[in-house]
Formats: sequence, structure tokens, C-alpha cells
Amino acid sequence: MVSSGENEPSESSLHGELTELWSAVKPLLRRIPNVRKAIDNLTGGVSTIGFKALASRLQRYRTENLKNEAQQIASTTGQPLPVVLNQLVKQRCIDELMIDALRRVEDSADNQSTKENDGEAEAESRCSTDRWFQAFYNEAGAVDEEDVREAFVRILAGEIQSPGSYSLQTLRIMGAINRSVAQHFCRAASASIRLTPDGSHIIDARIPAVGGTLGQNCLKAENLSYDVLIQLTENGLVHPDYGSYHHYGPLDLPLQVQQTYQIPFVHQEAMWVLEPNSEKNVPVRVAGAKFTSCGVELLKIVDIDPLPIFTAKLVSHFSKSGYRMVRSNN
Repeated sequence: MVSSGENEPSESSLHGELTELWSAVKPLLRRIPNVRKAIDNLTGGVSTIGFKALASRLQRYRTENLKNEAQQIASTTGQPLPVVLNQLVKQRCIDELMIDALRRVEDSADNQSTKENDGEAEAESRCSTDRWFQAFYNEAGAVDEEDVREAFVRILAGEIQSPGSYSLQTLRIMGAINRSVAQHFCRAASASIRLTPDGSHIIDARIPAVGGTLGQNCLKAENLSYDVLIQLTENGLVHPDYGSYHHYGPLDLPLQVQQTYQIPFVHQEAMWVLEPNSEKNVPVRVAGAKFTSCGVELLKIVDIDPLPIFTAKLVSHFSKSGYRMVRSNN
């Protein structure tokens, strides 16, 4: 946590900062069903009078000892001190995650679309939203590792902007992983390929086996050894069948259309296609470890590490199959 000192913002200035932030994102949240209500429930209210209470809480987190506050509350309410302290620590984490996420939402608010719900659909959406945010509270509130905390901020910002982007199972997986697993997943995402027509809807996402099989440690040089893959599998991020495959490259269109079509794929944040070195248009079987649905959801929030040596290996791998891996014009 930030230590107290001369540069520490006062409670009044912090309240002003939060109010300004809320004014910026409130028009967006008003258009997204039930999100504002769920945020209020988690934070004790981050609008109007509740915002002042949130600012006061954040200021106390920065300037006072939580244990002292927990002791006071425990003495007043009769609750066990460990229970109260745990609640305060979790609330501190959630409040700070929420503020960080709202800042992300503010930065991209211009790109958001509106949604309307009514009747039974609205009631169902409200129940689903409340359940999601409660699960977020339970999982994110116990996070103390910076890498995982940042992931939760991105998940929350993404869910506020586009409800339904992250499943409850993904929240549970994120709550269970540690920094080591998070770093391994980042490495796997950096080496991954994702078959996608538009960069958003993912048909297939996997860690390609280049130069051998994954079980024989063909990606050990990329820090994706068999043991690392097992760890990702045990944490629900990768399917256990490391020999599974999917077709990439040209596809023959049905009926009377006399042409081929390619669905591009993403690698290292760029779109690629496979151009045949001859007239053949046979798609290529790309084997490797397939990401689970939760792993695919988390690919959207991962920072990609540059892997030029691995990309060169991938280009060579496809070349041996008779294809050039080139940037897509789409």
C-alpha cells in the first residue's frame, strides 16, 4: 500500500478525484444494465453520498493501521477480530480494483455500445450480474500478488464494458492461480496462434507444437516445457490433449464458388495467413495444446512478450509444409 506522507492526498481531494472519475463513467454505466447497482453493492455505494464514504475508506487505508480499525469495529460489534480484519482487507482490495477498473472504462468509454433490457430479461440479467460481481468479490478480494491483481482489474474493466465477457469459472481460476502460473500463461499466450475471422471471435486458440511434440519438450527453449504445460492444464487454462490439432490455411468453399478462402490467425498481436508455395490448397493440420474456454477468455487481457526467435521457427515450420506465413491485409 502507499505510505502516508506529505504527498498523500487529503480525504477531500480524494473525494473530488473520485467524484470527477464517476462523472466521466456514469453515462456509460447508465447504459449497461445492472452494472452500476452491482458496483454500489460491492463498494458500499460509489455515487452521491456513497462516494464520500468510499473516499473516506480509501484515505483510511493509506493513513491508518487496518488492524487498529478492525479492533475498534470488533469491540463495538462483538465480531471476532480475525473476521473483521479479513473483511477490511478484502474490501480494501475490492475498492482499489474497482477504481482502477473504472479508470480503464473511462479511457475507452467512447467505443462502447448501448444495451437495453426489460421485463423478464432484465430480471434475469440483474440476477446474473449480481452473481458475477459477488463471485468477483470473493475471488479478487483475497488477491495479494500484483500480476494477478492487474489481471482482475482488466477482467473487471472488460466485464463493465461488455457484460458476459468473463465466466464465473474464469473468475474462480484467476482466484486460484499464483504469480508463477500467471507468468507461464503469459508466455503461452505469446507463443499462441488464434484462428479468428475478425480478431475478436476465436475459432481455435492453441500453443503450436513446432519442431516436434509438446510431450517431447519441443518448446523448452521458449520456457514452455512439458512441466509448464502440465501446470497450465492443472489450473484449467489448457486442455490435456497436447496432440490435438486444427486446420489452418486455405479452405475450399462449397457449392459453385470456384475459389478458396482463408480465415486469418493472430500471432504476436499481428494477423497472418498461409500462402501455398504451389497450386495446392490443402489446409494444414496444426497440432498443439488447445486453450480451454477460460484460457481463451484470459487471452484478451494478457500482455504479449516479443518472441522473434519463436516466430521465425513458426515461419520455418509452415515453410516445411509448403506454405509461406505472411501478414494478412485484413
